[in-house]
This record gives sequence, structure tokens and C-alpha cells, in this order.
Amino acid sequence: LTYKATQAPIFIEHELKPKQAVALTTTEPLPSYGSSSYKLFAVNEGKFHVVNYNSEQQISSFYQHELVGNAGSTRSISAKGEVWVENTGEESIYIYGPAQYLQVKPIAANILTEKTLAQHEALQIKSTEPLRSYETTPFKLSSASAPLLFDIIRYNRSAQVNDFYADYVVNGKSAMWSVISGGETVIENKGITPLTVYAPSRYIQFTAVPNGLIKQTVVAPNQALKVTSSEPLNSYETAKFKMVAQENKHLVDLIRYNQQGQVVNFYPQYAVNRNLTWTISSKGETWLENRGDAPLTIYAPAKYVAFTTIDSGIILKATIAPQATVRVTSSEQLNS
Repeated sequence: LTYKATQAPIFIEHELKPKQAVALTTTEPLPSYGSSSYKLFAVNEGKFHVVNYNSEQQISSFYQHELVGNAGSTRSISAKGEVWVENTGEESIYIYGPAQYLQVKPIAANILTEKTLAQHEALQIKSTEPLRSYETTPFKLSSASAPLLFDIIRYNRSAQVNDFYADYVVNGKSAMWSVISGGETVIENKGITPLTVYAPSRYIQFTAVPNGLIKQTVVAPNQALKVTSSEPLNSYETAKFKMVAQENKHLVDLIRYNQQGQVVNFYPQYAVNRNLTWTISSKGETWLENRGDAPLTIYAPAKYVAFTTIDSGIILKATIAPQATVRVTSSEQLNS
């Protein structure tokens, strides 16, 4: 057993003053799934933002206004990744780690970007994060009181609607949502309490947009509606809208036409169980008639969808008595 004296420090200690930020990396020889440790410490109570990036510089996780005291907090850096830490409190935070491996580099502050939306304000969210086509960038929502209430639409890289929700409720004070690679997400605060949206500023871009992201209309009993869409779709793709009923088994007549005005399919007295998503053919239209006893709410992304009131009686019905004969003809424009 031999010992060798060294004057090199075993640990690195960095004082992170208020409003300062650093990037932490490690040269520790780790397997791809491994991680290296570091520790944060404050004399009383420190407050900080932190963003964890993986080896591909993609966001692994991020947290706003985390707390640390004199007991310290041990955290990790992914193999070949990095961690950004920003002091958002009023006292210094100290960063400790193995001097042999831990590297601390000062960076610009404001590692998280945030926008607070008043009621009926709307926001467009885009990301430049290096992602594969099937991956997404996360962002978070928070409010001083629960629940959260908002409209939200996610568009893909072709500006097509991926999914959308009207008056979406989160029974809590926070939630996480995402932006599709190459696409965008738009959100509108429908609640009374201000809604804060935040994410890593390294990739995320916020732009204020007009409200009214979701278009809604109410169809009374025995009234009919035509739904069309200008969404950029391939011929085999469809646009979507949603129906909301006040009860289960709410009846509605439905007809879907293609871009030639031909019938794709139709359903008399289709049962809507509270919520139902339906489709519109590319460059076509869908007709619906409320056959229930209560109003039926229809909603869809306002960017593309148009609603037009039409005459009721969209599906022809006839009762054939026993032994009777009926001739059925059609004026539909069809190929031979």
C-alpha cells in the first residue's frame, strides 16, 4: 500500500451568486446510461432554476424555483450531457463536485423563459430543439390556484392538427404539455386566474397570438349544420371536429361527403355518449343534424374549420308498409 501526496483539490467549489447561471458538465468515464453527481448547498435557503440536457442536447427535465438549504441537494449530470443552473434567490448557492471531473462554465442568465396569460390571452409555442420527427419538446403550465382551464391545439410540422381540446381542465396547479418536432402548440387561458407558461429558453419561442383558437357553435334540436375545413391535407387524410352532448346516447344524423360531393358514409341517429370526435374528408364536408332533445355543442380549430347552418332533414327516411314496394333513385354525381 502506497500513498502519494497531492496539492490538487479533491473537490471543486463554485459560488453561484443571485442572478447568475452556469453550465455543468463532466468528464467522468461513464457508460451511456450512467450519470455523475454534484451537490448544491445554501447557508439558509437558496432558490434556483435547473435544466437537464442529455448527450444529444435534448431536454431531459427542467424545474422552476427549486429550493435548497444547508442540508444540501445531491443531483446528477447525464453521461456526455450537461446541466444548467440559475440562482433565482437572494443568497448565494454553492456547487460542489469532484475536481477531477466536474466542469463549471458561466452562461447567460434566464435559462427558463416564461409568459403569463391573463384570461382569454393566447400564446403560440415553437421549439428549435434538435429532435427526431416523432419526438416532442416539453413545456409547463402553472397557476396560483386550481383548476387550470384552457384551450389547446397541437400542430405537426405540416401545419396539420394533431390534437385539440376545448375548455381542458387540469385539477391541480400545474401541468406539462408539449410541442411536436417542427410544429407548434397554441394555448388560450380560459380560466379566471392568470396562467404561466414556461420552458427552457435555449429552444422555446413564445409569440402572442389572437384568442379564439377554438371555434364553437351550439346546434339546437332538429337543427342541422355543415362543417368544412381548409386544413392542408393529403387526399386520404381527414380533418377533425368534436361533439359534446349533455347526456349519453344523444342522437345525431351524420353524412360525410368527399371533395367531389359524393357520399363517403352516413349514419342515421348515431349515439353520442357525451363526447365524440368526427371527421371531414380532405376538401369535403360533413353534415350533421341534432336528433336529440337537448342542444349539441360542436367545436374545432378556428384556423381551418367553418360552420354553416343548413336545412334540417339531411337523411331521407321512409316507412315501408308490409307488402309495399318502393323505388329508390339517386342524383349523386358518380363515375359510370
